[in-house]
Amino acid sequence: MIKMECGACHEFYSDNPMNIAKHIVGKFDDLHSTWLNKNGFDPTDFATPFGKGNLQPLADYIEKKAKKK
Repeated sequence: MIKMECGACHEFYSDNPMNIAKHIVGKFDDLHSTWLNKNGFDPTDFATPFGKGNLQPLADYIEKKAKKK
């Protein structure tokens, strides 16, 4: 697997893109929300009760971006 990092803060690493997606959405601060917007995602789409938002498209995007490097 490819070791990936959070594209927003560069302080969180994982070989699982879903873990990166959960980190980005879980932070929900300006830095991570800005990164989501710049990459075509609306942070409010993930702001659902009990964290039930679909993170798979974000995880797929993170993995695709990591493979390009």
